[in-house]
Amino acid sequence: MQPSATLILSPGNRIKALVPCTAAPKEIRFQGPFQDAIASEAPGAGKTADVDAITFRQEGSPFAFIGTRFRNPSNDARVLNKVEPFTITFSLPGPIQSWNVLACDGLEPASVAREGYLFMAIANPQTRAGIVAGWLSHDRGSGIVAVRAGTEKNRTAFTIAPFLEHGRLRVEPGQQVTGETFIIGWFDDCLDGLEAYADAIKRYYKITLPPIPKAGYCTWYAMPYGGASDETVLPDLVDFCKKELAPRGFDVVQIDDGWQAGPDRSGDVGGPRADFTTHNPKGPYASGMKSIAARIKAAGFKPGIWLLPFAWDPRSQTMASHEGWYVKNPAGKPYFVFWAGWCLDMTNPAAKKHLEATIARITGDWGFSYLKMDGLWSGMATAIRYPSPAYGPDGIGDATFHDPSKTNIEAYRDGLRAVRAAAKTGTYLLGCNIAQNFRTLGASMGLLDGMRVGRDVEAKWLSILPCVEMGTRLYFLHGRVWHNDPDCLMLREPMTLDQARAWGSLIAISGQLNIVSEWLPWMPAELVDVVKKTIPNGGICGRPLDLFEDDLPTTWIVKNEVYTVIGLFNWFPEPRDISVSLDKASLAASKGRQFVAYDFWNDRFMGPFPGKLTLKVNGEACTVLSVIAALDHPQVLSTSLHVLQSMLDVPEENWSGNTLSGTVRAVTGVSCELRVHAAGWKATSAQGHAGKATAIGACEVKQDGQLVRVTLPAGTARWSITFEKAS
Repeated sequence: MQPSATLILSPGNRIKALVPCTAAPKEIRFQGPFQDAIASEAPGAGKTADVDAITFRQEGSPFAFIGTRFRNPSNDARVLNKVEPFTITFSLPGPIQSWNVLACDGLEPASVAREGYLFMAIANPQTRAGIVAGWLSHDRGSGIVAVRAGTEKNRTAFTIAPFLEHGRLRVEPGQQVTGETFIIGWFDDCLDGLEAYADAIKRYYKITLPPIPKAGYCTWYAMPYGGASDETVLPDLVDFCKKELAPRGFDVVQIDDGWQAGPDRSGDVGGPRADFTTHNPKGPYASGMKSIAARIKAAGFKPGIWLLPFAWDPRSQTMASHEGWYVKNPAGKPYFVFWAGWCLDMTNPAAKKHLEATIARITGDWGFSYLKMDGLWSGMATAIRYPSPAYGPDGIGDATFHDPSKTNIEAYRDGLRAVRAAAKTGTYLLGCNIAQNFRTLGASMGLLDGMRVGRDVEAKWLSILPCVEMGTRLYFLHGRVWHNDPDCLMLREPMTLDQARAWGSLIAISGQLNIVSEWLPWMPAELVDVVKKTIPNGGICGRPLDLFEDDLPTTWIVKNEVYTVIGLFNWFPEPRDISVSLDKASLAASKGRQFVAYDFWNDRFMGPFPGKLTLKVNGEACTVLSVIAALDHPQVLSTSLHVLQSMLDVPEENWSGNTLSGTVRAVTGVSCELRVHAAGWKATSAQGHAGKATAIGACEVKQDGQLVRVTLPAGTARWSITFEKAS
């Protein structure tokens, strides 16, 4: 093993240098914010092979990197499953009550010992300062992080014990195998730390994401015409979306489970039919999938389709003679997992070729360019753990693969690579879903465009909340590692209008995939309006400011160079006062400054007010504010088109002399109201233009005190408002 090293962190908590030290072998000492932390090999880690933990630095990164490698010095092959390569101990100031720990399964006080998938964040809930630690890679092993804490005088002593589970990692005699890399860093704001962690994963896997779908429709939860819908009614939905939603950016229509062939499975566990080579001739698309994809595409939308890429029914006509294509259980039979079914072996070249041919047919010949791939964990051949995000046993290692040199994670990642290679260029790959088995969270990174992070949703408030929780805990992955999918926007009764607006606003402000699953042609106009005003996706990633204070954070913020949008969410039945400090929201230093805001859903102007705002928010509802610092001249504050308001709808704004002018996001056939803070000025007139030279004419102007409302006719692209100084 390489000699240990002392890791010295600069005052800015960036790695400054690695220098040799005289620490005991296999021991890593940290200084600075880690308070002389010690990372050492865990007892028993090397019982089946030598395990090394190697520290190194990466220029420009706030993290310390700890790599692992496994060596077999014996004359016999050895198989590793669970490996505990090192532990890290350190102390932080203050009593144990000063610290909370965030993991996939939620926020808990530091006094609660934890084991969780992928990462942990230890933060002071008031300052957000603390430590972010997690596995950078998941190429062969599944990374777990264990944290425990105790009191040490006036400090809190922590131990982080990361470990890896491989199922069966075979190390041949004399072989050295590179393991996974773990990273850890101190941050003055752990929101920065979580985002830096996701950025590090992005760099490691060289992730380049496609543009996020602007908005879409999934057939699954709709009522009526849910499931896969059918070829007689889906064109009605497509036509409705083309007329009502396409002008606002809507661009995907996805068909869900029920279109495919295969034996009926109601006799086993009620899982889906599982032959994806063709459609069910007696099913909802008797004319085949190619024609419905063409119909969707002709309307200007991306056709999407659901499938289980790694679970196929061996009783189907397609698979009846291919039992050798399946992963085997200890009895030598095809490995079966609850609901998804029988696991296709992605280490078997023939099975992989079969999957590649299927994907090529669906995306090439049939014309689907958006794949919702369900039951992903079946590609690892482990048990389902739905819907629990908590770490627990799943039988990893009890499966036998065609290629015994491959671990469960390697087999799964090989399967995802096969899908990507076979899919037509430009196909969007959406994974579904981590709640089935959270090992897919790390194991999928770098291989998908989007990932369902929420469990299955229903049109019920208590079903929405778990999707809110997971989309919030993993917010930092969105837009960096993949596009988070919290599951579908739901609107219908028994949900209230306030609840629908809150769910839609959370999706829009967080920037996650916005896919509605309601039969929109029959929806009341006020509910369709929720869809219209939360699309298109703004291509942003909002932040939950109180992530380390509550498992259901109440305050989200998204901002650009000019505008700030703050969402205040009350997830509970009774009205609540919610406060937000504009300093904490990272607005310009608010001391001595005044701010103004516009409440989007309640259509009201607010302000001026100083740097802290407290509002009463109705139960199971939200308040969404566009906030700007008050200046000595007029500024656009809000618009009527989208819940992100000016941030999305006003790309350009300029004040010159006595005229405010700019551009607006044009929506075909839809007028737009600008809401302008007058700042002591009086609006005298407004003009709209379809382009740089094409005038539309005078626009309606109304002023009430410091709020000016200007109605821009449909087709307006540029606008100007003339003011005079109020007497």
